[in-house]
Amino acid sequence: MTKKKTPFGKYLESKSINQAALARTTGIRPNRISEFATQDCLKMRADEIYLLAKALGERPGTLLDYLLAEIKS
Repeated sequence: MTKKKTPFGKYLESKSINQAALARTTGIRPNRISEFATQDCLKMRADEIYLLAKALGERPGTLLDYLLAEIKS
């Protein structure tokens, strides 16, 4: 069964980003990265958003805007 993707999961897929590699780069546990990609109600901490944005080459505010786009609309 395919899990539903969150905005973060869709972002990773659109950029062809490997979750395991992202976990190694950020130091965030792989299962936590997977949860971000599949669980809508999961809350990200500010330090996690910062580490993810840095690893993805984005500004934290830009990543946050992307993550919240579905809520804003």
